[in-house]
Amino acid sequence: MTLEVAGVAPESLRLTVEADRLLIAGRRFDTLPQRRGSFVLKEIAFGEFGRELDLPVSVDIERSSATYLDGLLTIVLPIAATAYIPTARNDVRIIVQRIVI
Repeated sequence: MTLEVAGVAPESLRLTVEADRLLIAGRRFDTLPQRRGSFVLKEIAFGEFGRELDLPVSVDIERSSATYLDGLLTIVLPIAATAYIPTARNDVRIIVQRIVI
């Protein structure tokens, strides 16, 4: 699956598999300079966010991965060979890729 997380620093993202759920959490920091007055329109929300997704099948935690590139987070959760429901939280490591031109 791929999530759009533009403006979110990869080090502020956290992916966790807990039982049969994928927990995605992070924080988008407001990097706009402080101005006097108010904004007419501000399209990006700042602060903490989180999503919980039910996993329809057991996943192989050891082979799970996530890649962050240009504001897109791609998560790969391979199906486990045997039914396995983790009893503890298991973090998924995020790999940050950068394109050098």
